[in-house]
Amino acid sequence: MDNDGKITLYDLKQDPLDDLPASDDIEEEFQVRMRLKFDENAGNDFQGDTFNLTMIFTLNQDSSQ
Repeated sequence: MDNDGKITLYDLKQDPLDDLPASDDIEEEFQVRMRLKFDENAGNDFQGDTFNLTMIFTLNQDSSQ
């Protein structure tokens, strides 16, 4: 989104994941895995800072919802 070549949390907020494929198996598990890496070029200004992340999932039965 900001053309830095990385998918950042900002990018995910501005362009959320949508229309993921559904499974026909109602018993199937769906897992979301995300790995975060702090930018090595960020410098020492952020040392000791904390980070809180809230993720909101909205599930719809049909993409028109």
